[in-house]
Amino acid sequence: MIRVFKMCAALVERVLGEFDQDISLFEDLLAELDGYLEKERNRAYLEEEKSTRLVQGKERLQLARQLAHKEVERRTGSTVLPPFVNHFLEQYWQNLLLVRFMVDGEESILWKQALATMDNLVWSVRPKGAAERERLVKLLPGLLASLRAGASAISMRETVFQQFLGQLADCHAMIVNRSVEEAGKVVLDNPAAEQIPELELDDSLTVATLSRMIEEQDLQGVEV
Repeated sequence: MIRVFKMCAALVERVLGEFDQDISLFEDLLAELDGYLEKERNRAYLEEEKSTRLVQGKERLQLARQLAHKEVERRTGSTVLPPFVNHFLEQYWQNLLLVRFMVDGEESILWKQALATMDNLVWSVRPKGAAERERLVKLLPGLLASLRAGASAISMRETVFQQFLGQLADCHAMIVNRSVEEAGKVVLDNPAAEQIPELELDDSLTVATLSRMIEEQDLQGVEV
């Protein structure tokens, strides 16, 4: 409103300074005022629209965090998994789910693929009979490719991802040749595994991705 008042004051000043019996001045000033008011209405509409998107963005981000946590917890809480798998799901794959939900949506193929990959990973480290071991061998190439694609999407450090793959390979080798209990034991007892630090929660993996998305959607102010 202050801008409008200043504009009106400027028009009054022009009338006082320029009017000399030529009434066409008032027509010119009226047209100028109408144009200015139209720009102000458009600006107000855009600001309101941006504010609405900002609120919706914050709400969507909160929903994404809750849903990603819920989906991971459903897998990690319903079965006993090797610790390194729990760490990977809770501290990395959960970030991927967050990004997939925000960028692509809950109905997207990429979201469903991320869930399917998580299910396949959990299944791959559970006890198996002979037939299931054959299925595991066939499943592994696609599973590893999906894990790599997900890790890349959240910019997971290659060294950390390779450490995870090494542990996973040890576990799968034991499952194929013996039992999942021995697989878990070999991972926990492996001296090389002891040199791998626990995967600490690294929110920075998704901050860059979400920040780019927020900037593209003009949602500045949403905290990631």
